[in-house]
Amino acid sequence: MLKTLRLLKHILIILVILAVFVLLLTDSTNATITNNIVASPVEKEGYLDNVVDVQEGQIIEKEELDEKKAKNTEKKEEDIEKTETLAITKEESHKTNLHTVITVENISDEIAKDVVVLVPILNETFYQNITWEANYPTIQLDNSIATFELGEIQPHQKKTLVVNYNLEIHKFMLEGDNTEINHIRKIYDTFPNSGNCLNLHHNLKDHLTKEGFQTRIVYGYARPEYKNITPGSLEGVRHSWIEIYVDDVDKWLPVDLNFGYFMDLPYASHITEAYEPLPTQVNFTGGELQAHLKKLIL
Repeated sequence: MLKTLRLLKHILIILVILAVFVLLLTDSTNATITNNIVASPVEKEGYLDNVVDVQEGQIIEKEELDEKKAKNTEKKEEDIEKTETLAITKEESHKTNLHTVITVENISDEIAKDVVVLVPILNETFYQNITWEANYPTIQLDNSIATFELGEIQPHQKKTLVVNYNLEIHKFMLEGDNTEINHIRKIYDTFPNSGNCLNLHHNLKDHLTKEGFQTRIVYGYARPEYKNITPGSLEGVRHSWIEIYVDDVDKWLPVDLNFGYFMDLPYASHITEAYEPLPTQVNFTGGELQAHLKKLIL
């Protein structure tokens, strides 16, 4: 009886050792497989065997893709040979003045201190040159934002900041043609020429960006008329269009669906303000301020 119990004890110990060994072997195998999935270059390269052709919407084999790339390369070389020289012809420029007037009023019985006004400064483009000056000192100019120091404003008093711009707007035409311009023109022609300017040009920008063109939204001003911008308030004439970078002339050229302008500016009708919506801001301590902004062409 005692011998039997000892035998059973030895068998139990052997079974436990075998179980532990099997468990360790299983864990080690899983870890190796997991590592292979993460690090194996074979698995990563495998995703290149089939490629989705976005234009055709179908799956093509890698050999077909290589053949297609070769044909595209040949076509690009042909296009380069056929490319005409592009040139920009500037016509007479139009000079005018724009005033940004910001009135800051303290409507409380307490002195407002450390009053500063942050104003977006008009951007320069190759078709718009500017110089500017203001009646208060500039304490900082950073990323097209000028900070002006107004100091203290006494109770129930006001101060007026005036930024005066001397503008020279250049009318121009793009002469010549090439494959890139023709491609952009075909896309441009598919879009409507009426509707909300910002929505229209965001949609056009998105489409052109997907096609590989460098494009940006312009925020500015334009009166709804085909002539040089005329004097008067700019209230209600905010406008947006796009600029497209054209490598052959190394310029950002304007395109405006609403006006029908395609990489030209036949009239000095547009004033570029910024490439992102930038607010005018007043910072201060103490008091209670109200600010009024107006812009006008003189």
